[in-house]
Amino acid sequence: MSAKSSSPLGAVGPQLIPDSPRAAAKQPATVSPKSCPSPAVSATSGIRQVPTGTPKPPAVQAPRPKQRTTMILTADEWLDLDFTADENDIIIGSPENAIIRPHTKNLIQGSEKTFKTTFMLRLMLSLSCGVTAFECLPVLKPREVLYIHGELSEPEIKERTSGAADGLKRPLNNFRQGRSIHIDFRKTLGRAALRSILESHKPEDLVLDPWQSFIPGADENTFKDVSEATHFLDGLIEEFGVTIYLVVHTGKDASRGARGHSSLAGWRDTLIKLERNGNTPNVKITVDPRYAPPMPAFTVKFDKGTLRAAETTGFSLGTNRICRVLREHGGTATKQIISAELKLNPEALRKAMQRGKDAGAFKVTGDQVALSAKDAEHKDAGVLP
Repeated sequence: MSAKSSSPLGAVGPQLIPDSPRAAAKQPATVSPKSCPSPAVSATSGIRQVPTGTPKPPAVQAPRPKQRTTMILTADEWLDLDFTADENDIIIGSPENAIIRPHTKNLIQGSEKTFKTTFMLRLMLSLSCGVTAFECLPVLKPREVLYIHGELSEPEIKERTSGAADGLKRPLNNFRQGRSIHIDFRKTLGRAALRSILESHKPEDLVLDPWQSFIPGADENTFKDVSEATHFLDGLIEEFGVTIYLVVHTGKDASRGARGHSSLAGWRDTLIKLERNGNTPNVKITVDPRYAPPMPAFTVKFDKGTLRAAETTGFSLGTNRICRVLREHGGTATKQIISAELKLNPEALRKAMQRGKDAGAFKVTGDQVALSAKDAEHKDAGVLP
């Protein structure tokens, strides 16, 4: 399939077009005076980069983060460490509730036809722009995203991306995606293929969709095969400093979680679970962070080629959680009640109170907090419709 500059994907940046390693090795790199240079094809990865749309000027690449060493501390030293989250430690969430942090591994789980890929394309394209797509999953700043498909064909990738990009301002140069059939988390050549792609594009966030496509021939039900794959992914986090998102299918009994060995569920940091309501366009999303309080489920709706928030208040995640507590207590509660129910320390509570008050979500009088009329009316242009 040839890439044309008029394609709706043109502004998304370079596509990754699969080729066989043997054919790739025979194709020399060419340089056009009117376009960005096309890099030589890696015989290992079998991937060539084809410029599409407006060429992106070469950027100065930051050095790859050094591999982290094992940190051994005394108990007193651990107790003295400050892990209070700030915006630099958060990819999705808020300082009061960091849902996804850098260098973590995260599962996006659902049965067939629950719009997993549609959801992730919308979320990650928005993340690449620093825009919040779903207000319960707030984005703080733009990030470099690489999305690798194992199932979708190239025409399908183009169609899905067109819907996911709705409402986002172009160019979308922080988001790159493509398909590769040569990646294998357990085999030497398959691992080299993925490393080669990461070396070329140096993403901050890496999506692999779906997990099952990148472990061909593995016995999903054995610890040996699954742990070999997850150990390799752990190494990528250390080596490249990426945050990993794995899209996984559930088994026949969706209530038992991801298909295969239970060690995969134990390996993850944050779980995002999608459940579709029959054949309706509504999808219930449950987010379960390992190191943050659980958050209420929310509903999105498939509309015009992508998933959109069913309804929005425009408030931050922390403010919405406080509003929920206030509603449960009849519209008013003390700071002590809010702090206890949301497990907020005094400093986090103070910041959350100030944000909600400034946004007009509630009023604070001494120790009493009460909902305001804006709680049901406020809209925020920073959240996609």
